[in-house]
Amino acid sequence: MKSLRTFLITTAAVAGCGGGSPALITNFTGATWSVNETITLDCGGQTTSDSETETLAFTETSAGIGYVSGAGCDYQFAVSGDTATLSNGPVTCSTVLSDGSTLLLNLNSYTAASADGLHLTTVASGTVTDSGTTCDFALDGSGTR
Repeated sequence: MKSLRTFLITTAAVAGCGGGSPALITNFTGATWSVNETITLDCGGQTTSDSETETLAFTETSAGIGYVSGAGCDYQFAVSGDTATLSNGPVTCSTVLSDGSTLLLNLNSYTAASADGLHLTTVASGTVTDSGTTCDFALDGSGTR
């Protein structure tokens, strides 16, 4: 399995929302977010975790609000109250690493919440596959503008 740091850099940075009133959408769009994320990998009972700071910029789309990660993952979210929930999941995408190997990300669930437009919390889960080994992952993040 490639280093957790490589995984964080190539697949993290997920967020956005859609639907809801314009006031709720503005809680997520506008200025960029600086989000401290902790990603925990569970590979057959062997657990590792690492942290990364991501800069997230949510954009409004014709279908609501979404985000395309650096790895090319296209995330779309729906809003209920102050919580954005992944609406196009599961999202599956891949990225080729510098050594030529491919990481496959399958994101099953993702939520982002911002009650005040200044603070953001995120929670996501899914799997990542590298060289035939599949591990579960969980992402927890919090950030500010």
